[in-house]
Amino acid sequence: MRWDFWINFRIYARLSAFLREVSMQQNNKTIVVKFGTSTLTQGSPKLNLAYMMEIVRQLAQLHQAGFRLVIVTSGAIAAGRH
Repeated sequence: MRWDFWINFRIYARLSAFLREVSMQQNNKTIVVKFGTSTLTQGSPKLNLAYMMEIVRQLAQLHQAGFRLVIVTSGAIAAGRH
């Protein structure tokens, strides 16, 4: 399987610029997104649910635009603390 994009979200990362870039490249339909613990917690000891909901909202826009999404996460320790 070939991955067209690998996005590594960092603190305060946004998809808007990425959406504009991807929309110009019609052949790329699979996007792999990796969320690390620092992204999912935003520096706190627990998961930042508000931030995660914003990420999901942006990923839903990609899905509605016809992209296949593969989501890779870590954050098991933080999830256990939650």
